[in-house]
Amino acid sequence: MPPRDRSGRRDVHIFDARDRNTSIGGLILTAGVTNANLHAMIEIFVIFKSEYSLQSESNVTIAKDDNSLLLPGNYYIDSDGKSVFNGLFSLANLLVEPIQINNETPLLRTISLQTGTRVQAFTDAVRSRDGQCVITGELPMDPEYNLWPGLEAAHIFPLAYEGIWKDHDYGRWISNIPDRGGTINSVQNGLLLRSDIHQLFDFYFFSINPDVCLYTLCS
Repeated sequence: MPPRDRSGRRDVHIFDARDRNTSIGGLILTAGVTNANLHAMIEIFVIFKSEYSLQSESNVTIAKDDNSLLLPGNYYIDSDGKSVFNGLFSLANLLVEPIQINNETPLLRTISLQTGTRVQAFTDAVRSRDGQCVITGELPMDPEYNLWPGLEAAHIFPLAYEGIWKDHDYGRWISNIPDRGGTINSVQNGLLLRSDIHQLFDFYFFSINPDVCLYTLCS
């Protein structure tokens, strides 16, 4: 079955300024998303050879401003691909496209519901640290008696891709190393989420910007 096209509900659309008819991305706007958040998203899926600016439909420059809320509409990325060194344009940069779409294949998250010591230790650590769903604030039924129905410890980087984690040495960023299960099972790679929120997270229906501690439902 082909993947469902989620672009139909988007009310923010992103374009290369050289082609104002072909959207290269977008999102479903939710409360709290700022102009700076949009810049951060763009800098994930677009590769720039030089500085860029972001323009609104009325040609107003959209600054990286955490205090300005993003509005629905079309936004245009403007970059000429030129960089300046000692007042001279780099010839190499004149020969490449100023905007390139990142073609890195995203890793589809998978819910870690396996049983076993290594996963249980991870779950216990995440429960102890978070104490509630970090998105909704929902509390467990009775943590004293180990009753946590509807709350799940989610891996931020999927446990199913531990091989990739090791190949790229992502464990180098982990300081809280667990006694068992490897660095991927560190509490630093976990979040306590309500089960339905966990599924939305795994399906990329929302993301978390760690720089501003803000979650945004988007697509």
